[in-house]
Amino acid sequence: MTVPRRPVRMLHTADLHLGSGARFRDCPAAAECTCALHGVRTIAALCSADVVVIAGDLFDHARVRPSLVAEVVQLLGEISQPVLLASGNHDVATAASVLAPFRADLDAAGVIVLDGSVTLLDGALTCWGRAMPEHSPSFRPLLGASGAERASDAWYVVVGHGHAEPLSESLEDSPRHSSPISPTDIATTGADYVALGHWHHAADVSAGTVPAWYPGSPSAAIGTGTVLQVDLHPEAGCTITSVRLADVVFEGCAAHRATARLARATGTGDNR
Repeated sequence: MTVPRRPVRMLHTADLHLGSGARFRDCPAAAECTCALHGVRTIAALCSADVVVIAGDLFDHARVRPSLVAEVVQLLGEISQPVLLASGNHDVATAASVLAPFRADLDAAGVIVLDGSVTLLDGALTCWGRAMPEHSPSFRPLLGASGAERASDAWYVVVGHGHAEPLSESLEDSPRHSSPISPTDIATTGADYVALGHWHHAADVSAGTVPAWYPGSPSAAIGTGTVLQVDLHPEAGCTITSVRLADVVFEGCAAHRATARLARATGTGDNR
């Protein structure tokens, strides 16, 4: 059965690095801060996204306290859209991963951990992603993405976490970076969009006819403070809109909310 192609809106984010200790809007929670994820959830609701893609490095390291991981998994489950989660170099897909003990909880929350292809939205969208077992020059994040998994006439989105090499760089020689992604890797996916993670600044690394972007980190403390709204339209094709978290009003984590209430009560602060 052929599925007619319909408009799909995706919110693309990556590199939240929860647990890093980077201060989001001077949040007092520091390493326990989940403000960036609250912001992503708010933007997904405001833009009426159909799906949320997190392209790796949700967490900063494997020493994050289990209580924070449990809180994040709960927050992911509260996002009303389907959530696709890829592994990154800070949260590799091994038994030592910070998320490994929470796989059952992620499943129960409806979070899809990518390692292969998945079809969503009643067949309107097929997403493919390869789990990262190690961050090394030998790991090619987009290797194996061919579009063969595409369901009928569904949109095909490829998700990867790694370093986009310049056009002149040949990966047939020794790559200069771990988890390298060449322009040829991007172009040969045949994807309608390639959602990348690893760079903390927003960047267009499209190749051939395939649009490919890094969204930047949603936390301005470590990156551009942006996410990407990706619109896939049967007539307009792929349209990218960058959204700054600083332009969106959201409550943030519990510690941030408590600080904001105190600021309002005392007449200090920016009341965000």
